[in-house]
Amino acid sequence: MGELLNGQVERLMARTVDAEDEVRRLRARVAELTERAETAEQIVQARDEILGEWLGKVERAAEVERRADAAEAAVQRVQQAIDWLAGILATSARDWSTSHDLALIYGVILGWHDPSDPDDDGGALGEIKALFAHGPGFIDRMQEHRATVRALAAAGTPADATSDDASAGETEAGKTPG
Repeated sequence: MGELLNGQVERLMARTVDAEDEVRRLRARVAELTERAETAEQIVQARDEILGEWLGKVERAAEVERRADAAEAAVQRVQQAIDWLAGILATSARDWSTSHDLALIYGVILGWHDPSDPDDDGGALGEIKALFAHGPGFIDRMQEHRATVRALAAAGTPADATSDDASAGETEAGKTPG
């Protein structure tokens, strides 16, 4: 009976060694899978961060586009208002040179000098300067604002459109005379 027990003990010992080897292999596999799971979790976190940044940029771009559309609509409304005022001033029988404030309004909206017109020698602007010489800044500021109005009109004018304001030249200083 001793041999029988010894044989069983040996078989149990061999199975124990095999079981311990299997446990080591399983632990190694669990460690490998745990490492892979941690790596996958890091990848998911990185993906989520990148996706979050990207979505933030998309939202900011949409907001910028919305604001640009609103600004464009506002510019168009201002252009329409200026065109409306210009039509009123151009067809009015009023003498817009009778006071400095009226001359200023006319000068900013329509301008006292049209450099694109070869027959316009700038005489009207000279008369306004003589009548309302409130210092050198008055006429210069009027002309600067006129240049702004022209630039605004040109911004909303198609490239092939022609008008006195859109085709007006610039002075040597880079400002459109008004």
